[in-house]
Amino acid sequence: MATRKLNVLIYSGHGSTTESVRHCLYTLRRLLSPAYAVIPVTGDVLIKEPWFSTCALLVFPGGADLGYCRTLNGEGNRRISRYVNAGGSYLGFCAGGYYGSAKCEFEVDDPKMAVVGDRELAFFPGVCRGLAFEGFKYASEAGAKAADIRIEKTAFEDVKEGTADTFKSYYNGGGVFVDAKKLETRGVQVLASYTEGLHVDSGESQAAVVYRKIGEGHAILTGPHPEFAPQNLSQIPSLPSYASLIDSITSTDADRVAFLGLMLRKLGLNVNEQEQAVPSLSRLHLTSHKPAAVADLIASLAEVITVVDGEDYIQGGNDVFHIEKEGSAWGVKELKRAVSAVSEKLPTIASLQGTKKEEEEKVPEKTTDEKRPKTKEEEVQECIEYTANSAFDQILSYDKVVKTIVPHKEGVPTTRETPFHHESFYANLHHYHTKLRNPSAAFGSTLIYGEVVTSTNTLLDKNPALLRSLPNGFTVTATTQIAGRGRGSNVWVAPPGAMMFSTVLHHSFALSQSAPVIFIQYLAALAIVQGIQGYAPGYGKIPVKLKWPNDIYAQLPGSSNNPVVKIGGILVNSSYSGSSYDVVCGIGLNLSNALPTTSLNQLAAGQMPPLKPFTQEKLLASILASFESLYTTFCTAGFSRDMEEQYYRAWLHTDQIVELESEGGVKARIKGITRDWGLLLAEELGWQDRPTGKIVSLQSDSNSFDFFRGLNGFHHKKRRLSEGGDHDRSFSWKEKALAGEEARLEVQGELNKAQRNGQLKDHELSDIKLMAGDAHRAYEIMGRKYRDDNQELTAKYNRDIKEMKAKYESGTAKLADSEDREINQLKTKFLEHERVTIAAQSELFDYKRTVEARYEHGMEGLKQTNKKLFERNKSLQSMLDAVRQTCDSACTAQAIDERPLSIHANFTRPDAPRKN
Repeated sequence: MATRKLNVLIYSGHGSTTESVRHCLYTLRRLLSPAYAVIPVTGDVLIKEPWFSTCALLVFPGGADLGYCRTLNGEGNRRISRYVNAGGSYLGFCAGGYYGSAKCEFEVDDPKMAVVGDRELAFFPGVCRGLAFEGFKYASEAGAKAADIRIEKTAFEDVKEGTADTFKSYYNGGGVFVDAKKLETRGVQVLASYTEGLHVDSGESQAAVVYRKIGEGHAILTGPHPEFAPQNLSQIPSLPSYASLIDSITSTDADRVAFLGLMLRKLGLNVNEQEQAVPSLSRLHLTSHKPAAVADLIASLAEVITVVDGEDYIQGGNDVFHIEKEGSAWGVKELKRAVSAVSEKLPTIASLQGTKKEEEEKVPEKTTDEKRPKTKEEEVQECIEYTANSAFDQILSYDKVVKTIVPHKEGVPTTRETPFHHESFYANLHHYHTKLRNPSAAFGSTLIYGEVVTSTNTLLDKNPALLRSLPNGFTVTATTQIAGRGRGSNVWVAPPGAMMFSTVLHHSFALSQSAPVIFIQYLAALAIVQGIQGYAPGYGKIPVKLKWPNDIYAQLPGSSNNPVVKIGGILVNSSYSGSSYDVVCGIGLNLSNALPTTSLNQLAAGQMPPLKPFTQEKLLASILASFESLYTTFCTAGFSRDMEEQYYRAWLHTDQIVELESEGGVKARIKGITRDWGLLLAEELGWQDRPTGKIVSLQSDSNSFDFFRGLNGFHHKKRRLSEGGDHDRSFSWKEKALAGEEARLEVQGELNKAQRNGQLKDHELSDIKLMAGDAHRAYEIMGRKYRDDNQELTAKYNRDIKEMKAKYESGTAKLADSEDREINQLKTKFLEHERVTIAAQSELFDYKRTVEARYEHGMEGLKQTNKKLFERNKSLQSMLDAVRQTCDSACTAQAIDERPLSIHANFTRPDAPRKN
């Protein structure tokens, strides 16, 4: 199954600056959401995780590129290069431009700041030289300017009429791409140029932005910062010129955005026609099917409520919540009044960001009072100030924005107040709870709904003070979430039309043995299947499937090979408190959205006859009721045989063959999950996929394990927890070498088939090429020792075989007078011996035992056939005995641990500056 490329990854590891990363996130999300998930990633993710197949664009922001080198030189850069060459896209801003060039030259005449050195990626095959404009200072905006940039329109195919020739771009420390025009023969295109005189020699042209086709992919590198939006820049009182810089960039902002769109389209991305503004957070409506329960819940929160200026707040841990009083309308004006009321108590922390920058540069000595921990009242007041002084069209720290809870103690909101139909939800919830005979009917009975939230999981899981006070089955749902969380490094894309919710469970620690908390994710998966298929008559035909451990898939109807596509996922977080686990189970489903993937309503419409569309209110009620029914049974009987059978009927992995990267590419067949701790059971496979008798228990390592590539020789990161069966450690390196070569050949076969028949799409071919490179590299690393050590041994075997043939021919000549039957028997036994010897060389796993057994059998046959021939071959026997001893000594002395071999390349680079 081909994986759609939905992720735009922004490097946020060592060397990057927080401001540059935030500007990239802000700008790219406005241009690319909701079709893509724009998310930050660390160096560890790029080095260790399988991000290739889902990444549409890899972005390196401003910072200090030598930090990038320290983190990614070697393996990290090799992976990035393979990704781009196999069809990926790279975008480097400022420091990312230096980093993507073959050579960096920075302030070569300044001994204190000079950085000169080669760079491994070399997407631009020349020199990136800086400073383009003088004045740069580390950790300062003193060298920043509004650079005049000319767009080279002939380099683009889709320039709209009326697009300006030039625009102003933020610049601070970037370089110029030397002699870029001369490198056109090597695939370089100049996309934009500086129009002003430069501080350094730029050669024939003054290239500010360059493009180059690299293999099946491409890269764009910039010297300036076109991603910096002026609305996120604030005046700095100590730099009077900074205000005019902001005004200058603002004056051509539409042209700047248009140029960014041209760049992204040239890299193959689908860009929004207009920037998508990040929506403002909405109020959170607290309701219940029994309105009195809302008042009871508010009363139970008394211990965690902090009162500031007569208003109730909850400092949950990550967020501050304001509990709106009945009849009030707490908005920005009221927040500003609150700010004025406390302005004398605390210094303003969210005024002009420029003031903050100036104060950071001065780094004043903190007083004893400032060093003390803040009280809850002070933390709440800071969030009030930040919210009051923030514009929602800027980069925001959503953790600091006050979230308003509106308790509905008398009835539920109308559809004029929220797009969520509360009355429909509670009516359907009562119907499904009654149908399933849930005694407590607790799941969903108390609900928070927000039209726009950060993340339903974050609002609960990251606020333990609030979480511990909420009842079992309490649920938070939303129409849009702007900072959704996924497993590992992933972010779940939540476009309009998606359904997301999180439910609270307080799972007793006393049930740890009979009902382990790990199974809650499996119960949630079953609840989704049952909730969809039990939605109404006829919906049981919708083919919902489960991908272990946390993804929801569906088979597309009407396709020849019935491919499966992801339609949702599960994220379970748990913490221990007192006598129970506080569990937050988050679920996201693509309900009615067209992007970025298939929705449930598309599946419903594809049934015969077509089914009515799902509604968020009814489906949420159906899933919650099923979830409570399963959880109640689970607490009583554990993960029963009936639950296990239901799970297996829905999952995608029965008898599927996968590869275990941590075991050197060893193949294994999926057999099920353990009923004690929910681990994945796999049976290891040997030569020709025959079971070895070893059972391996596995657990997921973030989202780096992808079942849908297990048959194509691709590697998947898994972690072994326990295993059984014997293993001959002295042959581990040989097994790994053979597994690597087998994977390489298998992937190469897939690639050749695709190129011959044209059956695969471009991105599928790119994936195969990328993973073929991985398999080939694994073979080269793990097989190098085998090739070196085995070369001499193979030569000796070949000499011995030739000598045996010569002696055999000599013996047969002298025995020409013997009976034809004896001669034929002798030839047959010799040929059998020769076949066994050759087979033993190719089948490295147990060639030692095979060669010994069959060689002894052949020699015994020769002795019995003719004693005279045995005497003549006595010298050959001695030589072969010596060969066996040499082989035994080599295998014993050079046996290595089962861990995969790795090659470390040490690179020495001069220190480099930090460049914004």
